[in-house]
Amino acid sequence: MYPGATAHEILSAWRGRMADAPEEVFSEAMFWSVPAVPNFPEETHGEQIVTIASDESPDEVIGENEDPELVAAAHLERPFLSHPLSNCHAMGTEEEATAARYFRHAVERHWSPYEIDLSTDQNVLEGIRRRSFTQLRATVAMFGAGEERVTEDLIPLAATVKEPADQRFVASHVYEEAKHAAFFDRYWKEVINPVEAARGLERTDPTADRWFTEPYETVFDRTTDAMDRLRTDDRPETRARAYCHYHLTIEGVFGQTGFYAIEKTFGSNTDGPSLPGLVEGFGAVRQDEGRHVGYGMERLTNLLETGAVEETLVRQTVSDLAAPVDAVVGAMGWKHFPGPDGSDLVSFVTDQRENRLEQLFGDESVSRSGRRSGRVQ
Repeated sequence: MYPGATAHEILSAWRGRMADAPEEVFSEAMFWSVPAVPNFPEETHGEQIVTIASDESPDEVIGENEDPELVAAAHLERPFLSHPLSNCHAMGTEEEATAARYFRHAVERHWSPYEIDLSTDQNVLEGIRRRSFTQLRATVAMFGAGEERVTEDLIPLAATVKEPADQRFVASHVYEEAKHAAFFDRYWKEVINPVEAARGLERTDPTADRWFTEPYETVFDRTTDAMDRLRTDDRPETRARAYCHYHLTIEGVFGQTGFYAIEKTFGSNTDGPSLPGLVEGFGAVRQDEGRHVGYGMERLTNLLETGAVEETLVRQTVSDLAAPVDAVVGAMGWKHFPGPDGSDLVSFVTDQRENRLEQLFGDESVSRSGRRSGRVQ
């Protein structure tokens, strides 16, 4: 939140930053008057302010390397943040507003898994090598099964949230995960199975055990357990573990690595075979999951900033998931396509994990080797 008198400078910086932001980064600017409620110091009631709402911090949205005058504007003294209860992460009403904005964004960015053109993909896949086709099938199967699992895993959270804005957003969250599962199911039936038939291969099912490794099952079993615990033990610590499993790790680390592997291999400007239907579907899923990650990360930030949970709990939960996640993405590395190999993906997933922790804790999460990664949403 910034004083209203700085609106021109702040909005100029914000527009410049968002012009180059990835599609999945969501942000809005709003003019607002501080309400006369206990969450804000009495002396600020009625003051005009401009608010930058985003799934990243205001400083990230405004930017750290812009024109010096704009940088100065972004770091003005902010009297509306001086009171701890007025911090947007610590204020219940502001959390509700964020959930409402994410819900509106979901409605406005709606897409249909049944409208993506898959015809080109089938023709291309009929011409690739058998081993390449097998590895691609395994990747699509893992994503499809993952979307099915996380759709079910969200149900305990949907039953736990109380505020109407949260209920609406989490309902859209469940719907979007089901929509993602529908896309991968359609891709299997309309692309994978026909290609199998054309190549004289046995018809396969995306839920067959052959596609899933023990580390993969470990990651998703632990996530299911963490989410199910909300049904009987809805405490801050339980919620933190749920957000760490689902939003931070499954979607914010693991999923983002999968998107990277697909886009860097099958996009139109890559050296791999062009699969426009698969890439479009992954792009749409990634857009949705940007909101999901933003929601979970904000809830985690709130729990940390209010002292409801300890930093060690978050770090340990993320650390415990690192080994099986790294094992899965290492095996996902392309062996027969000109894209990221296992080593590339393990490096990428490590960077993603550090980025997420840096979002929560700042510079303290930089790895011991001294690396610092750019933020990826």
